[in-house]
Amino acid sequence: MVILSALLGATAPALSEESSGSLLNSERIEQRFGSYGIKVMQQDEQVRVASLYSLESSIRVTRTFAVTRFPDSIDPRLASQHEKILSGGSIGAVFTDAGWEVSRRHLWLGELPATAGIRSMMGDTESGRLAVNVFDLVLSRDGERRVYASITEVHHPDHLTLSDLEQLYSPIAVDHGDRAAELLMLTLNRVLQLQVPDDRGDSTSN
Repeated sequence: MVILSALLGATAPALSEESSGSLLNSERIEQRFGSYGIKVMQQDEQVRVASLYSLESSIRVTRTFAVTRFPDSIDPRLASQHEKILSGGSIGAVFTDAGWEVSRRHLWLGELPATAGIRSMMGDTESGRLAVNVFDLVLSRDGERRVYASITEVHHPDHLTLSDLEQLYSPIAVDHGDRAAELLMLTLNRVLQLQVPDDRGDSTSN
């Protein structure tokens, strides 16, 4: 993790948990930009890559590039929600609608370099580095708590900066870097694969 942090110019590993009452990222995007949609770009049994976007003059502008690492086996009690997510549902909204409280156990906060592909998805932002948070998505209901998946979110600078993330999530510096490094490398590989999209026009989804 030390080598990865030096390479990315990132902050120290962090582990903290937000209140389950915090806004979902989808809610935060819609509140800030007036619309919200999700486009699943890649998906298999282990990984989903998605653009969480708002519309500007009917053009999709990615506000969060999200890479989700599913567990090797899905809890049968989450099977119906998991199917909705695989069908393109917004993860937090699917579980909230099913009566779960959703929170994040943060593993790492920092920045990744912005490639040409992700800058194009984000409306040709000129930012050289983008704020990132890595976390476990924690579900709570009727006294039960379980982790559904691990997620890395890369944010448009007009949506969330590293300073914003630090204020929102109050990170506590601890050594929890191995799994965070694995998730970061997965995300970095997917970012490097991005091509400039041909068409970003779409309608919103809620």
